[in-house]
Amino acid sequence: MSDNNTQTTAAPSSAAVPEAGNGKRRRALTALTAAVVVVGGGWGLYEWLVASHYEDTDNAYVQGNVIQITPQIGGTVMAINADDTDYVKAGQPLVQLDPADAKVALEQAEAALAQTVRQTRMLYANNGSLAAQVTLRQSDIVKAQSASPRPRTTCSAAARCRATARCRRKNSTMPRPRLPTPRARWPRHRPA
Repeated sequence: MSDNNTQTTAAPSSAAVPEAGNGKRRRALTALTAAVVVVGGGWGLYEWLVASHYEDTDNAYVQGNVIQITPQIGGTVMAINADDTDYVKAGQPLVQLDPADAKVALEQAEAALAQTVRQTRMLYANNGSLAAQVTLRQSDIVKAQSASPRPRTTCSAAARCRATARCRRKNSTMPRPRLPTPRARWPRHRPA
């Protein structure tokens, strides 16, 4: 029996060792499972609270409003106030242009305006002096007409010239030259 006792004592001690090994293994597997569950729960919570608010596509096709913009004036770009895919409102400046070109154009326009104003003032000043000259010439005409003693006839100067030319032709001894007619000057076209 003592032999049996030793076997029974030895058997419980060898059975206790494998149970202690299984406890460490069980605790390690439980800790690993708990870590996987915690990490999976954290990832799921992140996807649900944060990542669900961002758009994600696999093929990169997004439907949106794309509007082509054209400048009102040309120039050198100094700054860009909007990036790709930014939301912009109507009237919001998208780029800032170099003001040097616009300043030069403004100065040229102001100079042209000043030149036009000077020319207009000169025209008004000349208008007064030219009106005085017209009045002076009209008074000279009236003075010349009142000082002329010759009698006025009812016929016109052209009628007097025609009558004088007729008298000279009648008194002339030379024959009157005949002018060529338009047909005589042009060679006749004869078909061949």
